[in-house]
Amino acid sequence: MELDPWKALKQASSLVSSTDINYSKILAAKKSLELIGGKGDPITTLCLLASNGDLAKLASFVKENRHRLNDLDKSGLSPLVFAICFNHQDCMNLLISSGADVNQEDLLLGWTPVMWATYLSYQPLVTDLLSAGADPLKKSSKGTSCAVDLATPGSEMFNYYQTHGLLSNSHATDLVQSDDNSLHSLSNDLEDKSFSREDTLYKSSNFNPADENLDVLVSGKDELFDFSVILPGQYVQFFDENIPQLIDYIFSLPEKYSHNTVYPAAIIYQCLRYASSKLESSGLVLNFLRLFLTRVRTFSNSTGGITTLEDANNLDILQISYWLSVLNFVYYYLLKDGACQFFVKYPQLLQELVDCIQAVQSQLAFSINYKLSLLVDECMLNYHSVPDLDNVVFKSDWKLFKNRKNIHKSTYEEIIEMLYPPSAKEQMKPSPIKVIQTLGALMYVLDLHNVNELMKQQTLSQVLYWLGSTMFNKVLSTKKYHTRLVAMQIRLNISTVEDWLRTNNLKPHKIQSMTFQDEGFPESIVDNQISLRNVTRFKGQPNNSDDSSFYYSNLFSIGKHMLLPLIELLQFIQVASSLGDEDMLKKTLDSFKTLTPVQLLKISKSYKYEIEEQRIDKKLIVFLKSILDSTDYPRDKNIHFKSSEEKLFLNENYISGVVLPNLLELTRLYSCDDHGNFNDGIFSRFQPTLPLEIEDDLFNIAEQERDTENDPKNERDYDTEGNNVQINEVFSDLQMPTSAVHKTWEEDNPWAS
Repeated sequence: MELDPWKALKQASSLVSSTDINYSKILAAKKSLELIGGKGDPITTLCLLASNGDLAKLASFVKENRHRLNDLDKSGLSPLVFAICFNHQDCMNLLISSGADVNQEDLLLGWTPVMWATYLSYQPLVTDLLSAGADPLKKSSKGTSCAVDLATPGSEMFNYYQTHGLLSNSHATDLVQSDDNSLHSLSNDLEDKSFSREDTLYKSSNFNPADENLDVLVSGKDELFDFSVILPGQYVQFFDENIPQLIDYIFSLPEKYSHNTVYPAAIIYQCLRYASSKLESSGLVLNFLRLFLTRVRTFSNSTGGITTLEDANNLDILQISYWLSVLNFVYYYLLKDGACQFFVKYPQLLQELVDCIQAVQSQLAFSINYKLSLLVDECMLNYHSVPDLDNVVFKSDWKLFKNRKNIHKSTYEEIIEMLYPPSAKEQMKPSPIKVIQTLGALMYVLDLHNVNELMKQQTLSQVLYWLGSTMFNKVLSTKKYHTRLVAMQIRLNISTVEDWLRTNNLKPHKIQSMTFQDEGFPESIVDNQISLRNVTRFKGQPNNSDDSSFYYSNLFSIGKHMLLPLIELLQFIQVASSLGDEDMLKKTLDSFKTLTPVQLLKISKSYKYEIEEQRIDKKLIVFLKSILDSTDYPRDKNIHFKSSEEKLFLNENYISGVVLPNLLELTRLYSCDDHGNFNDGIFSRFQPTLPLEIEDDLFNIAEQERDTENDPKNERDYDTEGNNVQINEVFSDLQMPTSAVHKTWEEDNPWAS
């Protein structure tokens, strides 16, 4: 008899699992499906194919029955749950990509798919589910447990959740410090410590994101914010009449708590919680956020774009990055909230937030672009470090015999200059160093305000794209740069920027299960209710800046991609006069990814020849003219031109959509250290809690309204908890204008070529 050890191991595993009460219910449900067989309805067939792991038949059947993916069979289970319970990862991913709800509860136990995967210790499946938007903190409708609660202490699943910061603070601490690891003592500790407070607990009012000594909460006991339920003290009560005063208070916080962007975001988030859960007013939720976003756009000067140098000169990158970070944390808290499920209940909320993020992010990049525009010519294009470059004589020069300075330094003097640092006067001269100092300033403010990695990467990529495109257009349009020595010098200057990129080689953390083929994200955040605008998606094109996967590359690779057209143009200028025949020119053109024949033709016609340099053969110019209309160039089809027909100058003002991180990425970033280990201090630092001082201020704002309500002339209707249920129509029904798509300052751009 042939012995298959893998088959035996699988059978042994199933025997152990079959003794489990919950899993035996799954086995019974599958047995019921097999008895019905092909005589059942489509949902029965879907569940049976998913449980058997028949990927080919399932894929074919899903195409015709996509609308039935979230239906439940007679046992109350969905096809997704069957695929998970029988550990068919490929089938699970197929169902998710086809539109299966990753947070749908079954009717058998009231569990979500991620709860089943956690209970059965299928870690790869859990990782895929979390990447698809599954909420591990969502409580079961038939109980009080969530997916995290089902992880057995000490198991791989428990360590996985702990590593990614999904366990409660007290839960993680107790496991390390307790001598008794029994489940009984653990449950008692959780009952005493986890999410049982009646009073709100807050962090220090002296918070500073750059301070490393912030590992403890100084107000009250060390407890956590519960995103899964609405607890007393975890929302901000307000009245419709004091909304303007509340918004004013939020925008006064930077003066008192400089660089702390958690507090404004926490107030907005807790106010939205109150409007959604206590007042149950969808109109108030939408309009409150719109009022805040409108104020952010006004405060950061991102309402309608910048059209003058004077306006751009007045931009404060510190202020803009501050409010970009606030939007970042508002997105994080709303995405993580399981009690109100904001983006599922109010899908337009995410669209409003995306539009504002794009506007503020582009405004931050634009302010840096303006500062760089003052440096590009002197520091990058006209800066010379090559000796005697100014003494080169060209054939087109009117005066062939220039007055050369006969300054010949001795070898000793040259050695001394190399050993000593440059003088203060030399350091003040324009050089590429000033450009990388400006880039460093942008990196600093983004780090200072704890902006998420993807948003940081995209902001830097926008600036690098503008820098590369602007220099490209200037080099292409200016004849004095069309010489091999000048091109070589500009290439050396670019290498300074490349060195800075290598030193600051930021790379966002990539979840292991992410294959960059999740075409359903980010629409899956809103349960596919709307099609989002101004966002990037996973298209499987990692070299396309309009693809989400592009921003998971390291910063050096992104910078090289953004500067590639400029680098290739300079390479052609350096070799243009040495191309001997059409075949060599054709091979050179084919080696370029971003250049077109019309660009090479322009360089060839205006090229400046040195005295002893050979001229470009006229046959090569004729050849370039013959292929001007070829659609083969550029080979990279994602190049953005000012004119798609001419394909000559690049559109330096092009803005791509916003790349949104998923919940697992944000949770890891704001819960773990650089090595991915859960860090108690980091986790506590980014909780949406408020210090007592801010709590008192918010209480006083609400009390002012209560004093007005006590006047008999101002009668209102209240529920049993004292909450005002008569929402002012001015705010609950007000139709605020939606955020406009951010203007790409192409018209009247003061420094456009």
